[in-house]
Amino acid sequence: MSEPSPFNATALDATSLDAGALRAAFDQAFASAAATSDAEGDTFLLLRVAGDPYALRVLDLAEITRYPRVVPLPSADPAFIGLTSLRGAMVPVFALGVMLGYPPAAAPGAWLARCAHSQGMIAFAFDATDGFTRGVATAAGGALREGGGGDGGARRDVVVVGGAVRPLVRVADLFADIDRRVSARRKGS
Repeated sequence: MSEPSPFNATALDATSLDAGALRAAFDQAFASAAATSDAEGDTFLLLRVAGDPYALRVLDLAEITRYPRVVPLPSADPAFIGLTSLRGAMVPVFALGVMLGYPPAAAPGAWLARCAHSQGMIAFAFDATDGFTRGVATAAGGALREGGGGDGGARRDVVVVGGAVRPLVRVADLFADIDRRVSARRKGS
């Protein structure tokens, strides 16, 4: 891997992050991604769920924002929180922690990651962000499937950041899980 980009976890102080600084870094990460080679890897958002570190590819994101007003809606799915309006569109919000196998939290999270889905946009609530970094995702095998609260469904690859391993949240796996949950509920009704 090449030298760390200016968009690494230490470039943004996670204790004083505001939405404007995160937005600027997010936009800059997209700009730098086009100027680097595939050998240098991808840009990742470093995030936390229930205190555990994760990474998410920036190219899978449409937007990162502070947790907005979300209208809770009744649902049999514990991962579904409700709906919010982002950029004039109604967007379903899911708890990323629950999607990863953690028990439902009392608070939904401080941040939302809005991602494109075949049916529209979906947002995932998570607890904290540690900034951005460049890196390469590698296969983890089954090593991360035990412990840590997650069920491993969306945790097959990892990103190494500063010597620490972060499971990679695969947005496509989250979407597939949501599609399965919706299909199962439709068949059961």
